[in-house]
Amino acid sequence: MIRLSWNLETNTPSYGNGDSLSLNQVKCLNHGDSCNTLNFSMSNHLGTHIDFPYHFDKKGKNLSDFSNDFFFFQNILTFEINKNESELITAQDLSKFEANKTCEIILFKTGWSNKRNLTSYMMTPPGVHKDCADYIRKKFPKVRAIGFDFISLSSFTNREMGRESHKAFLQNKSPICIIEDMDLRSFSNLKNLLISPLMIDQADGAPVTIWANI
Repeated sequence: MIRLSWNLETNTPSYGNGDSLSLNQVKCLNHGDSCNTLNFSMSNHLGTHIDFPYHFDKKGKNLSDFSNDFFFFQNILTFEINKNESELITAQDLSKFEANKTCEIILFKTGWSNKRNLTSYMMTPPGVHKDCADYIRKKFPKVRAIGFDFISLSSFTNREMGRESHKAFLQNKSPICIIEDMDLRSFSNLKNLLISPLMIDQADGAPVTIWANI
């Protein structure tokens, strides 16, 4: 079993270099307290996380609306697509891959997991063009989610397109959830995959831990 998600740390990169994780040691054994405890503060869209339809659709499903079995995937496709700073994954890119009527999740491996310590990961990452949403629905009709190894579906240098892309995936009668900032540095063929979200009631998105069998 392998993990395809990042640890949450105080230096976790954030979209556009916004606020990251804040930790506050409330109790500490080394200071004479009875135990160790932490308070933490962070966006629900920090680190490896999933976007639900409610993120961009006021009538869309939130975390509480999904059944447990939604988060388990047995048919996985991985597309290796090299992208430079601010470039978008397009439907034309996807046309190079064979249609698959049974896959449930598509993972885009671009190599950006290896750049996560760079400023460019936050400020000039790749993104996904809105046209990919309908293309995936047509060619990969059972896909329930996509995931990728850069910080957001929305390229920070083209935020208007990013908003439209989020709407194209999420604001639809057949929404496709979005998993952002995955760790795809090294893995082979995946037998299955489990997404474990932090169960925040009615959340529009949530941090996730992702487990896969190889």
